[in-house]
Amino acid sequence: MALRTKRQIIYKLELAKYTRSILEAKKNSFRNFLKSIVKTNTFDSFYRLIKDNFNLLGDLKCIELADGNFTTTFKQSMQTILFYHFPPLDHLQPRFVSFSDDFPAVSPEELKMVLKDISPNKAPGIDGLTHGVVGEMILTDLVRFTNILNTCFERGIFPKCWKVTKVVLIPKEGKDLSQPSSYRPICLLPTWGKILDKVITQRLVYELETGQKLHRNQYGFRKGKSTALAMDHFLEFVKNAKTSKLVPLALSLDMSNAFNSVNWEDIIDCLIEDGISPYLINIIKDFLSERKIIDRENNIEYFYSKGIPQGSSLRPVLWLAIADRLLRRFEALGDKNPYLHCTMFADDILLLSAETASYKFTRNLEAPIRVIEPWARDFGSAINPTKSKFIVFPIKREITHIPKLKINGKNVKCVKILKYLGISFDIRLNWLSHFDEIKKKVINLQSKINRLSRATWGAAPPPCC
Repeated sequence: MALRTKRQIIYKLELAKYTRSILEAKKNSFRNFLKSIVKTNTFDSFYRLIKDNFNLLGDLKCIELADGNFTTTFKQSMQTILFYHFPPLDHLQPRFVSFSDDFPAVSPEELKMVLKDISPNKAPGIDGLTHGVVGEMILTDLVRFTNILNTCFERGIFPKCWKVTKVVLIPKEGKDLSQPSSYRPICLLPTWGKILDKVITQRLVYELETGQKLHRNQYGFRKGKSTALAMDHFLEFVKNAKTSKLVPLALSLDMSNAFNSVNWEDIIDCLIEDGISPYLINIIKDFLSERKIIDRENNIEYFYSKGIPQGSSLRPVLWLAIADRLLRRFEALGDKNPYLHCTMFADDILLLSAETASYKFTRNLEAPIRVIEPWARDFGSAINPTKSKFIVFPIKREITHIPKLKINGKNVKCVKILKYLGISFDIRLNWLSHFDEIKKKVINLQSKINRLSRATWGAAPPPCC
């Protein structure tokens, strides 16, 4: 009996050591995991674990072609998707280099500030050089690299090797992956080009803002503007309309592939019209020329000649120049009717109107919609009537007459809950629908996290008998 008792004591001591070693191993493993993701991207690795579509390249399917057939190779699928998102033009304007001595030179201090503004966690481009590596190289000889940027401005040249793009395709959740529109392309640009790109962007923004070239109702991509201010504008409009005993309506318009459909010539025309400095126009012209996408693994080289380059800091600013044309066209209509507003946040268009009775919207919104449709066509895009929606806010009683709104000859759906700038609200401006949506997402994410981090995850000692 004494021997048996001794063995039980030894067993329990060893079991305790084993249990502690397992717990310590788990802690060390998780600690190393956290260190590894902090070095690269603070949330990327863990986010991929709980995201449904983290296996990106493996999700690329056979893509349906225009004739009804399907692609048969990975390379053909990639080329089809690239053609959809980066459509070429039938003709290209020749690019002539022009020199300019009349421009404010880039200073070493300006270059230092740009280096601080660029996020260090961005993925590198085709050259594999991260921002940290390039930044250290520049700081070793700041004057030399400042002179390189000034030479680019002087000659109006954006180096070709800085315009080469690497593309990663991300499948959209819940979409038919046989359609090219079901993939979101993420463009990775060389860090060298991002630095010159950032200098151009800051100077262009300065000229647009100080020259008051951007409309007050554009809330996207601007300092001093935000989604909160855009939402305040919307709520204030509805509140004022109801105070005046008017029925408010909000029409949310969806644009099809807006950023990738703009012709480069139209962008330059807008900048010239706004009186942007010639030296900036020259280098932006070259920035928007001879751009290509490379996939070395699949031996793909694809040239594209329209659309605002993704991944560039210039992308949102150049879009503002295009979007502002719509807001300017609305000025005349807004002057005649104080209860007709058009606001934008990037390519999210919200048309606000108010009438004494809901049936009047059917006729009175025809003219505003006729302003929006040609603007979209003029810049190579279109309004998608199936994704566009509108909501009518009753004053007291329920709306009995639903107005009929048409875009491109198709009816727009009237909804009881509208999502605008990521927030859902109903006809009473009640936010419970938004909270319900967030609650479902949180519960879903929590269940995924629990599956990965539950108490029995990994090795576990057998129960003590």
